[in-house]
Amino acid sequence: MKLHLIILLLISVILFSSAQSRAAGFDLTLQWDENTEPDLATGESPRYKIYYKAGSSGLGIKSNFIGLPSSEPAMGKEGASPVKVTVAKDENPDPWIVQFTLHDLDDAQTYYIAVTALDGSGNESDLSQEISTATPSHNNTGDNDGDGLFDLMDPDDDNDGMPDDWEMEFGLNPLVNDARSDPDSDGVDNISEYREGSDPLYADYAGKAIPIFPANGASNTVLSPVLQLQGYSQIQATTPPFTQTRWQISSSRDFDGSPILLDITSSMAFDEIQVPEFVLKPDTLYFWRAMYIDPSVIGTRWSEISSFRTTNINPLDDHGVYKGQAAASETVDLDDFPGLDTFSAQYRALNTVVGQGMIGMKTPPGVVIEALQSIDPADIPDTLNKPENMTLGLIQFRLTGAMGFQPEISIFFSRDLPENVSWYKHDSINGWMDCADRIEIVGPREMVVTLEDGGPGDADGVANGIIIDPSGFGDALSGAPPVSSSATGEGGCFIGNLLE
Repeated sequence: MKLHLIILLLISVILFSSAQSRAAGFDLTLQWDENTEPDLATGESPRYKIYYKAGSSGLGIKSNFIGLPSSEPAMGKEGASPVKVTVAKDENPDPWIVQFTLHDLDDAQTYYIAVTALDGSGNESDLSQEISTATPSHNNTGDNDGDGLFDLMDPDDDNDGMPDDWEMEFGLNPLVNDARSDPDSDGVDNISEYREGSDPLYADYAGKAIPIFPANGASNTVLSPVLQLQGYSQIQATTPPFTQTRWQISSSRDFDGSPILLDITSSMAFDEIQVPEFVLKPDTLYFWRAMYIDPSVIGTRWSEISSFRTTNINPLDDHGVYKGQAAASETVDLDDFPGLDTFSAQYRALNTVVGQGMIGMKTPPGVVIEALQSIDPADIPDTLNKPENMTLGLIQFRLTGAMGFQPEISIFFSRDLPENVSWYKHDSINGWMDCADRIEIVGPREMVVTLEDGGPGDADGVANGIIIDPSGFGDALSGAPPVSSSATGEGGCFIGNLLE
């Protein structure tokens, strides 16, 4: 566990005072963001510890909290610090929010609270930032939502997540929890309108996508899952039209502040799309969202963020080559330089699953081959403009480098290239693409391929320092004239399978 992370993850602690009348005092409910470390404690082991004390700050030092409060009435029903919180004691059903209530606190005190996280071995993080609260008897005016802050000092008097100033700007009632109301009947509730900066009284957006698979919080998800939304036909009848669906995956819930791992827009697959191989890694937590787009409406709206964790089964060997396919170092000579080839992070080779051949790949300095796999073209069901005679099949790879990098990759083959050769890529959005303009034949068994992070053929669709590419050589197609790539609006790879 990264013991400092709880400081970053504890974005907010929300305090609620109970409306009950108690002789001993009042109840205080705390909420914080779930820690996303994979080794967070589970089962009966303490997952978090709450440190609290009355009267003065703990100054960020655990020892200043331990054993306090030492006696009633300042001590709550749960006892002195630290109070242990297991999975079973989490009061909030939301998997990303933790909630716990301290009962029977002294209503004549100000309390100071901080939280830590623990891993399965009992290692404990540093304290979160400390929060404090004035309890109900300290109020000298009304407290509409009973949160311990009198209304004159409370920016959200109904505790519905929307500031009073924003609610009054749009004529909503700041004293009534109307977060889930939808006065403009556009299928988007008030709290979502507030978060996305839109007008809650004007239906100016295309319908909001609803993720359904993988289910939020799913585990053991395959490495190339199909992302699914609630059926387009169900939404189409009640919302403005849309012509595209945009899909994003990130390793963080904060899509705006973290690298995007997948960002593709489909003009045909409204409801589902398969994540390309090698975008995801094993045993990793991911977050995804989608939105419908139509040029005829003013805005677009992201779905709620959904999460899943991938399977811990890794199909790659220690060198990043698909298990069972790797060529042994210093046993072959594919690059035509004197001596047998020595493989490294910049030079890998594999045995092809078709054609009984071998393919080697060499990258320039600073570009790492993280994953490499041979693919049988017969395993790709899309046959429209599929090239013939891909005698060594395709190779799927993941390269990493600087953001927006454009490497020239040397590809070596164990047999001579055909005279009428081209280089083909395939992805689920554009289908088969002829990338003859991206290659240079430099020898009978060698070509140089120019790639572009986020450019044509990069299957993750975004300049993020990662290139995902399934491609291979085959006989050049004849017939229909090439069509410029619609994915970028620029030159590069010709698309055979247009989605309109």
